[in-house]
Amino acid sequence: MSVAASTQLREAFARGTCERQGCKLKFEGILGQYPLGRVALESELGYRIPDDVAFFLEEFGGTKLFLNEYGLGVRVLRLDEIAALNRKLQASTESFWPRFAIIGFDSVDDMLCLYQDGERVHFGNLHHEAWGEPDLWAQEAMSFAPFGAWLAMFAATAETIPGKDIRYAI
Repeated sequence: MSVAASTQLREAFARGTCERQGCKLKFEGILGQYPLGRVALESELGYRIPDDVAFFLEEFGGTKLFLNEYGLGVRVLRLDEIAALNRKLQASTESFWPRFAIIGFDSVDDMLCLYQDGERVHFGNLHHEAWGEPDLWAQEAMSFAPFGAWLAMFAATAETIPGKDIRYAI
């Protein structure tokens, strides 16, 4: 995980508020409160979660980040709730789990996701309007980025959609 970005996010969280683009934003939850569940989650997924993503989930899982005055922001799922929530959502759409694993939601219900593509596991933002079409998600509805670059962008801007400078296609 990007050490500088993680530190920046942790420090903002410790202060309880920060300002981004002229808006005062706040944080909710307790850092590191839900560090367990990686082994069980990886067992159910059938693949290994990249270390930087796992460390982020261990530290920020169960928190809400960059909440605006209306309570909208980013919700990071706990490691121990990811499988259950994805299985529940699976019942309402075509098969996506465990190939896709939703690990969080942003203020417009875009989803922070992991995507297994053969031996590789990618991190990306899945657009909420694509729901119900999992076969098209990776090619048409996701913006992928290296997690460390995404985290640096997120910590600096509170935006979850990867910028064009870090985005890649698969």
